[in-house]
Amino acid sequence: MNRYCDRATTELLDPDHVQSMLREMGLRQAGEQGLEFTKKTIAIYPTLNWDSSKIVRICVAVITNDPATALTASEYEAGQMREYATAASHAYVVERRALVYL
Repeated sequence: MNRYCDRATTELLDPDHVQSMLREMGLRQAGEQGLEFTKKTIAIYPTLNWDSSKIVRICVAVITNDPATALTASEYEAGQMREYATAASHAYVVERRALVYL
């Protein structure tokens, strides 16, 4: 189950706080590129386990017009993201979201 939480502040997320949060939840630590990405986030989406209150994933969303902003593991994946970001319909033409999972 996903819970959507818009950020109520314009302050940047502190990388140390992000790492501490991930560590406390038992999630993989974010790399330098992921921490840089989280500084621009507009929303945080935790994914909860149906059987417990354990958070199994954290997603942060950044509004961008550049599909290359999304973090990827391979050029193939980057190509798929570019294709999806440019071909998918959007409620607002100028607003496109790239998501990264930490």
